[in-house]
Amino acid sequence: MDRLGPIGFGAEQIAPTNSLLYPGQSDMQLQTAWPNAWESMSTYVDAIMAFLDWTPDAANNKLIIAPKLPEGWAFMNYNNISQGPDKFDVRLVETARSGQVTIGNRTGFSGKTFDVWIKVPQLSKISKATINGVSAATIFDTNAGRVRVQGAIAPGIGARTVIRIEWTAPRNSVNPGDFVPN
Repeated sequence: MDRLGPIGFGAEQIAPTNSLLYPGQSDMQLQTAWPNAWESMSTYVDAIMAFLDWTPDAANNKLIIAPKLPEGWAFMNYNNISQGPDKFDVRLVETARSGQVTIGNRTGFSGKTFDVWIKVPQLSKISKATINGVSAATIFDTNAGRVRVQGAIAPGIGARTVIRIEWTAPRNSVNPGDFVPN
């Protein structure tokens, strides 16, 4: 950590203190960090962001995500994501019978909506869908094995919006898309 460059990039190699440095860069010992920045750092960030499947839509004040955790992962956190002037956190949690997305409002924005897709095992029956504990309407895409929930993000600094889907084991006589909110 003490060898990261001025904007947080790490290097594949670290130049010793007495090595030749780029002209005019007397403090730059991480010479290989700059030529390889896109290759070595953004590939990692791209891979992690692919799990969130985020489609920025600042113009319409909408957060669109379709998270997919790798097999065997129970959760993932994304902190301080910028969309236009707003910042938010996202926490994904998956269990054997539920999926939950929590959106944290870091900057207190208001008037922003969400469009969230939560992964659901194939042939499961949705038993409950809520936004902050209140029943929510859903659209079940049985082909993709995911449920769509839309709504408003809670306004105010530190406010949280919790989108939760619960399901039961598949039953032969029940169509998974038959869920109607209470």
